[in-house]
Amino acid sequence: MVCDSNTTTLFFPSTQTVDGWQITYNEVASEPSSNTFCYDVAPVGNPQGLSNFTIGIDETNCPNLLNELEDEDLFCSRSDSLEPVVCEVVRVPETNEVRGFKFDQIELESDDPDLPVTFCVTIITEQPLFLGCVLVSGKSAQNSDTGNETIPGPSCTSPTTTTTSTSTSTSTSTTTSTSTSTTSTSTSTTTSTTTSTTSTSTTTTVCPIANPQSCCQHVVEFKTQIVPPALAINDVSTEVFFDAPPVIEEVCPEKVIICGKLTKVIQYTAVLENGDQTPNTLVDEEAFQCVIDREDANEGDTFEVVGYAVLCKGKPRLQNRGSRPSLSTSQSEDVYWRLVEKDIIKVCIRKFDSTNGNNG
Repeated sequence: MVCDSNTTTLFFPSTQTVDGWQITYNEVASEPSSNTFCYDVAPVGNPQGLSNFTIGIDETNCPNLLNELEDEDLFCSRSDSLEPVVCEVVRVPETNEVRGFKFDQIELESDDPDLPVTFCVTIITEQPLFLGCVLVSGKSAQNSDTGNETIPGPSCTSPTTTTTSTSTSTSTSTTTSTSTSTTSTSTSTTTSTTTSTTSTSTTTTVCPIANPQSCCQHVVEFKTQIVPPALAINDVSTEVFFDAPPVIEEVCPEKVIICGKLTKVIQYTAVLENGDQTPNTLVDEEAFQCVIDREDANEGDTFEVVGYAVLCKGKPRLQNRGSRPSLSTSQSEDVYWRLVEKDIIKVCIRKFDSTNGNNG
């Protein structure tokens, strides 16, 4: 079994190639021998909310399985909730979707702080299931899409194939000669036998080594000095973004260290020393570092950053209150000299596959 990838991406609408949802097979949480298959769901960029998604099935050796299963034969869960997940057996899919097992009514948004969320389905059936390659489809509001890559999923085809060939040949020949004379008698007999030979060859399909997408989430705290100070009664607006992609700082045994910086643009009303009020813009930068656990990481391995985003933008808070003259009244104006804001970022990596020159 060699699938296209461990990850496939759904886009809504399907004609675009940015801002999608990644569905990644979770090898650690899955137990194919117990008919349990798990998938991590995470946004790429800022996609529309994900309403549901369906994991397909390789029905090559069980074309009637989905017709025999009922929704009650599925047990589904999600990592961010103890409540059961609504699951359905999809026999007649809608346009551009696949037959299989649907995680319904999940309603994920790209700014959900619990992302990525792991979804698992356990299929209760006497039909033996194995790990094969399947397609994934999903829906956002009225838009639907099916991923272009096959990923590991439930299959009715065993990954092991055994062939046995046997050939048998047997031949026996006997020659007897007898001669008799007055003085002597001689008899000779020759027998040859050839017995069977048997050859057996077994071919086992080896599953590929998993190369999952791994992510870290990190809180970046800005403590920006506001000079000139901000007028307290006016709202302060901020915009936060990656000015440059994060990079791999170091690869250690079972650890990958990521570093980068986040940029914040602050717009506010400044109060000058004479009391004049004027719009002002400040730009601040904050470095960050996060660590991702990877059991397959060793010194010298190459990893690549495959995605990054600001998951959650915090609310700006003003501190260090002071005062400046007021032009409109005889009273002074309250001003603030520092802004504090916490933002949550997410960075995802994948190991570089040297066999084909790209990440797996």
